[in-house]
Amino acid sequence: MTFPRPRILTLAILASLGGLTACNSNNDDGSLAPTAPTLKTVTVAPSLGRISNARVVLRNAVNHQPIGDAPLNGSGRATFQVPSSVQAVIAEVVPLIGGPVPTYFDEGTGTNQPLPAGTNLRAAFTLANAVSEVGITALTEAAVRRAQFLAGGGADPVLTPAQIAQANALVNQAFGVANILQAPVLIGSNSDYNQLLNAANPAGRDYAMRLAALARQAHNALPAANSPAVAMMNAVASDLSDGKLDRAGAGFPASDVPYAADFALSWAAAVNALVTAVLGNIQGGLTQQQITELNSLFTALAQNLNFNPDPNAVVAPVTCASLQLPKTNAAALSEFVGNFTVDINGSSGKTGTATFSLAANGNVTLDAQMAHPTEICGPNAQSNGTSYLIITDRNELGKTARATVNLFKNNSSVLSVEGVSFAGAENTIYFGSKQGAVVSVPVAVSGFAPNSGIVGSTVTINGTGFDADLSHMVVKFSNNIAAEIVSSKTTELVVKVPVNAVTGPITVTNSTTGLSNNSTGNFTVQAGGGGGNTWTERTLPGAFVVNSITFGNGKFVVVGAAKGIFSSTDGISWTTENSGNANSPELRSVIYDGSQFITVGGTGLNQGLTSPLIATSPDGTSWTTRPWNVPVNLPETRLNDIMLSNGLLTAGGANGTIITSSDGGITWVSESQINNNTTFVSEFFGLAANGAIRVAVGRNSAFRGMIIRNDSTGWTPVASDMTDFLPRDVVWAGNQFVAVGSSDANFGASAVTMTSPDGVTWTRHAVANAPALNSFRSVFWDGSKLYGGGDNGQSNRMMMSSTDGISWTLEHQSTLNGQQGTVAGVAGSSSIIVGVGGVKSITKP
Repeated sequence: MTFPRPRILTLAILASLGGLTACNSNNDDGSLAPTAPTLKTVTVAPSLGRISNARVVLRNAVNHQPIGDAPLNGSGRATFQVPSSVQAVIAEVVPLIGGPVPTYFDEGTGTNQPLPAGTNLRAAFTLANAVSEVGITALTEAAVRRAQFLAGGGADPVLTPAQIAQANALVNQAFGVANILQAPVLIGSNSDYNQLLNAANPAGRDYAMRLAALARQAHNALPAANSPAVAMMNAVASDLSDGKLDRAGAGFPASDVPYAADFALSWAAAVNALVTAVLGNIQGGLTQQQITELNSLFTALAQNLNFNPDPNAVVAPVTCASLQLPKTNAAALSEFVGNFTVDINGSSGKTGTATFSLAANGNVTLDAQMAHPTEICGPNAQSNGTSYLIITDRNELGKTARATVNLFKNNSSVLSVEGVSFAGAENTIYFGSKQGAVVSVPVAVSGFAPNSGIVGSTVTINGTGFDADLSHMVVKFSNNIAAEIVSSKTTELVVKVPVNAVTGPITVTNSTTGLSNNSTGNFTVQAGGGGGNTWTERTLPGAFVVNSITFGNGKFVVVGAAKGIFSSTDGISWTTENSGNANSPELRSVIYDGSQFITVGGTGLNQGLTSPLIATSPDGTSWTTRPWNVPVNLPETRLNDIMLSNGLLTAGGANGTIITSSDGGITWVSESQINNNTTFVSEFFGLAANGAIRVAVGRNSAFRGMIIRNDSTGWTPVASDMTDFLPRDVVWAGNQFVAVGSSDANFGASAVTMTSPDGVTWTRHAVANAPALNSFRSVFWDGSKLYGGGDNGQSNRMMMSSTDGISWTLEHQSTLNGQQGTVAGVAGSSSIIVGVGGVKSITKP
C-alpha cells in the first residue's frame, strides 16, 4: 500500500464549498455582493508519538472534497480554516511532497522510527466550535474504520456525521477515554515525558499516557518489531471495525496481534512496563520529585483503565500475576511501615496534603479510610530503585480491578508512596515521602577555600551529601583533629582550622548516613593562630529574659519573653526586632532550617493566648505567625523546642505534645501525645535527631525525667520515671546523642549528662567538676566540641565544654547580683560562641 496522492485545492472547489456566486465586473443590476463564508479554525495534532516530516490533508467527510493541505509545523501541528458549511471532516497524515520519509517517536521502543509506507492515520470529526484542536491517534484511526464499516465498507465511503459520532463514541467507551479527539501531549523523545508533569490540560496528559501504554503493550507482545505503535494501531483498528475488540477478524495472523484476548490485563501490565522503561530512560534529566510524580501519574493510569467494550464482559481483577510481578508478604514492607506526608493531586491540580499510613500487617490508611491488602507484589527492581505494590480490597470507582498502592525505595534510600485515592469519582493521585526517612546521599568534597590558613581561621568546604543541621556533620583535618563547624548547608560547610591540625586532606562525614569523603587536595596549616577560653559578659537590649539563640545566614537570632527578638551579625551588637504578634508571647526556641528562621513558644505574659505561638522569618526581622489548631483534648499552651531532620520540623512542649510540619512550618499536625499507666507526661524540654531517629527529653507530672524515641514507627518511651536525671536539652553530637540536665528537679541538684549511640540505650554520667549546685540547661555541638550552659536556679551561671559528653571542662563561671543567672541557649559563628540567658549574654572569644 502506498500513501494516497494529495488532492489539490482549487478555486472552483472553494467556490462550491463557500457558496461563492459568479458576477460581472459592474453591479448596476443592484444584486447583492457575494458574502464571504464564515470560517472555523481547527488545529490538528497527530501522534503515534510525535510525527515529523509530514503534512495533514483535510477533506469533507460527506463528499470527499478537499478543504486544506498544510505541513506540520515545529510543534508537530497543522492549522486550517474550514468553512462553517462543512458538517464533518476527515484529517489524514501524508508524506511531504518530494520530502524525506515521515518519522515518528515510537513509545513502545523509545526510539524514532520511519513511518511505514501505506500507514493510514486519520481522524473523523464534526466542528461544533469556532476554534478547536483535534488529535489524530491510533484510536481515531480505529474510529474512522468503524465509521467506514457502518457506512457499508468499501475503499473510501462517504461518512455521515451520525456515523462518525457513533464510531467515536464506541472507541471512547472501549478504551475508557472521555474523548478520543482530545489533542494529546506530544511526546517526541524520552525527555518529553517531563511535559506530562506540568501539562496545562490534564485530559491531554492522561490521553498521551494511554497512547504510550498501547505502544508499550505492542512492544511487550512483539519485541522484535521496529514499529510496535503502528502495529498496535493497525491491529486495533482492523479488529474494532466490527464493534468488538476480541481478536476476531482483526486481519492479522494471530502471532502478530499485539494483545491477548484479555486486553485489559495485558494493557495494565504494559503500563507497569512503561513506567520502568520511561523512568529508566529519563531519570538523569529529572529531579527525584519529578520522577516520583511521573511514576504516580502512570500508577494512577494503571488503576483507572476502564477497558470494556462489551457491557456484558467481566473484567478480571488486577493481581500480581496479571501484572507479571512476583508475590510477597507484608513482612517485606517493614522499612515502609509508618507515616508518609503526601500531596493530593486531583484533575484540576494539587488540592492539599494528607497523611498516608502503612501498618505492619499491610493495612493502609488515607484520609481516615482504611484498605486491606489482598495481594502484595514485588520486589520489582527498576533502574532508579525498587518498588512494591499493594493490591487492596478497596473498589476504586466501582471497578472490579482494585485500587493499588505503590511503595518505592530509590537508589538514595528515599522511601515514597504513590497511588489513587480509595474513593471518589475524581482521578485523584496522592504521592509523598516517608516521614523521617533517611536520605543516604553520597558525601563528596568538591573543593575548599582558602587552601591554607592559621589555626582558628575559617575554611569553606563545598560538596554534596552534607546536612543542613551542623550537629549531623563531622569535619576532621589531618592528624584526625575535629574542627568546629560554624555553619552547614547541604552543599557547603564553614569550619574553623582546629588546634593541632597539620597539613593534609580534609575529611567530611555525615553522621546520619555514616558516609564520608576526603578532599583530593591538601589544606596547608600555616604558623600562628590559636584559640582561647576567654569569655566576655555582655548586656542584651531587652528587659525581659531570653530563652534561645541560633545562627544562620550570617546572623544570630535570640528569642525570649514578651517581644524579645534580637538579631546580630557579630554576636556583640544587637538590634531589637518585632515579633509580629501583639499578644506578648514567650518565645522558647528558635532554629535556622537553611532558608528561614523558625521560632516556637507559648502564652507568656498574656494568659488570654490559648495556643502556642509558631512564627517564621526569612531574615530574623519580618515574622509571620503560623497557625496550629490545638485539639480540644490537648489543652496545649506552650512549645519548648523545635528541630529539623530530613525536611521534617518537629516541635514539642507541654502536656507531652509533639507536632510536625513537612512544609517549612506553614501547616502543622499533631503527631503524638505520650502517656503511660502511672504518670502523665508533663512536658518535653528538648529535641534532637539523627536522620530517621528522633529523640525527645522531658519530665512527667512527678518531676521525674523521661526520654522517648521515634525510629519512624512511632514514639516509644525508652527511659521513664527517672529519679536521678531530669533532662533539659539534648543534641546529636556526630556519633551519639548527648542529653544534659540535673540530678533531680530540686534546688541544689547537680549537673548530669546521659549519652546514647542509638537513642535506646542511655548511660548516665555525673559531672564532678561542675560548680556546686549548678546544673545544665542547654547544650550545643559545633562539630568538634560540646558547649553546655547552666546555672544554679538563681544568680550563678556557668559554661562548660566537652569532646565526648562525659568529661567536661569548666570554661566560665559568673554571678549576676540581683539578676537571673542562666545560660539557656548557645550558638556559634565562624568567629564567636554566644551563650544567652536572663538579660545577658557571654561570648568567646
